[in-house]
Amino acid sequence: MFDQVLRQWREYQEQDMRVKQFMLYREDVRDLTELTTSKMDSYLMIAILELGCCLDLLVHGVLHIKAMTDEPTWLLWLYVISLAEAFVFLFLSAWLAIHASVSAHSFSVRLLTQFVRLPLPSRRQIDAGSAMATDYENKGFEDLLRLPVLRQQAERLSGGGPSQRPQDPSGGVAVAGLVSMSQPNANAAVAAKHVRLYRDLQDNWQAHDAYARACLALGTYKLLHAVAYYTVGLLVLEMHAPWAGLACATVLPMLAWLLIKLDLYFSSTRRVLGALFLMLGPLLALVAATLNSLSEPQRVAQFVLVAVVFAMHAGLIVCVACIARAEHVSERGAALPTRFRSVLYLDVFGWLQSPDERAAEESAGPNSTRNQVEREMPLTLREGLYKESSRLGRQLRCEFQTWEVASLEALPSMLRRLRLLQREFESLCQDFSRLFQDDSSRDRISSNAAQDTSWTSSDYAQDAGEVDGNSIWLRLECHPERVAWFVQPHSEARMLQEPEGKFVSELDGVAARLEMLRQRIESLKEDARLARRGRSRLTRFAGGLMPPSTTSAVRRPRQDTDNMAPSERPAAGPASDARWDLSHVAATTMLLALSAEEVI
Repeated sequence: MFDQVLRQWREYQEQDMRVKQFMLYREDVRDLTELTTSKMDSYLMIAILELGCCLDLLVHGVLHIKAMTDEPTWLLWLYVISLAEAFVFLFLSAWLAIHASVSAHSFSVRLLTQFVRLPLPSRRQIDAGSAMATDYENKGFEDLLRLPVLRQQAERLSGGGPSQRPQDPSGGVAVAGLVSMSQPNANAAVAAKHVRLYRDLQDNWQAHDAYARACLALGTYKLLHAVAYYTVGLLVLEMHAPWAGLACATVLPMLAWLLIKLDLYFSSTRRVLGALFLMLGPLLALVAATLNSLSEPQRVAQFVLVAVVFAMHAGLIVCVACIARAEHVSERGAALPTRFRSVLYLDVFGWLQSPDERAAEESAGPNSTRNQVEREMPLTLREGLYKESSRLGRQLRCEFQTWEVASLEALPSMLRRLRLLQREFESLCQDFSRLFQDDSSRDRISSNAAQDTSWTSSDYAQDAGEVDGNSIWLRLECHPERVAWFVQPHSEARMLQEPEGKFVSELDGVAARLEMLRQRIESLKEDARLARRGRSRLTRFAGGLMPPSTTSAVRRPRQDTDNMAPSERPAAGPASDARWDLSHVAATTMLLALSAEEVI
C-alpha cells in the first residue's frame, strides 16, 4: 500500500507537469500568432497614413503648370505616375495585412480549440492510479505475513541478482508528449507536433504577411519619388529656387536608397544600380526643369533628358518586379520574397535561408573554401560517416518498401510527394555506391569498417536485426481537411490514434532523414574531391624531400592500426590532425552524427 501511495503521487505529479507542458504549447501558439497579428496592425496603420498622404497630394498637391507659357507636362506625368504606383502598393499592403491578420487569428483559434488541448486524464487513467483494498486481500498468505526488507536482503546474501522492479500496474497511462524527434534539428521545439501543425497552417497567411511588408516598402519608395518630383516642380518651376530643389531631389532619393539598404538583401553591384535608378531620376528631372527656363538652344536638350528619365522610371518598375518576385516556395505552395529581411523575421525556427547564405554556398568553390576544408577528413570520421549513412539508408529503404505496399491513389498530394522523395533517395543511393567503391579502391576505408551497400539496390532484403516492415505503421493525412489516420499496409490494420510502442513513418520524418543522408553524402563527396586534388603544395613539397625509408616508417603505424578494434584505434595522429580543420565540415558532421542517435 505504501508503494501504491508513492505511485499515486508520481502519477498526479506527472499529470500536473503534462498539463503545464500543454499550457506552454498553447502559449507558443499564441506567441507565434502574435508575431503576425501585431505586425499586421502596425503595417496597416502605416499604410493607411501613407495612403492619406497620397490622396492629399493628389487633391491638394497640384502643380500650377497650366499657368506657365510653355508648360512641362512631362513632370506632371512623372509626379502622377509615382503617386499612382505608391497608391496601388500601399492599398495592396493594407488589404494583405487585413487578410493575414484575420487568417492568422482564425487558424490559431482553430489550432487551440481542436488540436492543442489540455491532456485531462480519463477515467481509465484515474482508476489505474488508484488503489483498492481488494488488491491487498487478493495476495497470497506469504505476501500477507511477509517481513519487510527480509526477502531482499536474503536474495542479496545468497548471491542472487538484484530483484527486478515490478511493472507499473498503470501500464504507462501517462499522456504521451507531443515532442517527436523526427526532425534533424538539435532543438526539440522545432520537432514538436504543435509547431509542425502551426507551420502547416502558416502557409495560409505567410505569403500575405510577406507581401504586405514588401508592398509597404515599395509604396514608401514610390511615395518618396513622388514627393521628390513634386518639390522639383514647386521649387524649380514655380518658385525658381533650383538650389533648394537640388537639395530635396538629392535627400529624398537618398532616403529611399537607405530604406532599401535596410530592407533588402543586395550585393554591391545591385546596390549601385539601385542607387542610380532611384537618385538619377529626380536629379535628371531637376536638370531638365532648369533647362526649361533657359533660352531656346539649351531648352531643347531637356527633351533628351526627359526621355532618359522616363526610361529610368520604366527600368525602376522592372527592378521592383524583380525584387518582389518569390524566391522561395514552401512545400504547401506559399511563395515568399526572401529578398526582404522582414520576411526572414517570420522564420523564428530557421526554416528559410537568406539570399546571402545561398550566395555564399553557391560561390563557395575550391578557391573560396581553401582555408576551411582544404585538408582531408580523418579516417575515423570518414568511417563514421559511412556507418551513419548506411544506417540511415537501410532505415529509409525499409520505410519506402512499406510505403510502396500502401495504397495512396486516393491521396494524390501524398503520392506526388512520396514519388519525389523516392527519386531523391535513389539518386543518393547511386552517389553513395559510387563514393564507397571509389574510396574502397583507393584504400581510404579500413577492412574493419566495410559496409554493406546492398541497401542501395531497389531489391534490398531486410536483415533480421533491422526494423521489420510488418511492424512499421504509416501516418496518412488528407491535407484540405487535416484528417490523419494510421495504417499498417501488410496487415491492413487501421487506427485513428497513433499506435503506442510502434514505429510510425510519416513523410515529414522521411524527408528529414533523407536530408540527413544527403548532408552526410555531401560531406563524403567533398572529402573525395579533396582527396583527388591531393595535398597542398607545402605537403607535397615536404613529401618530395622525405626519403623513402622515412615514408614507409610513417605509413607503417596505419597498417598496424587497421587490425585494432575501433575503440582502441587512435582518432587521428599529428599528421592527420594537420590535414584536417575541424572548424567547418568536421564540426558539422560530428553534430549530425550526434543528432542521429536521438532521431533514429
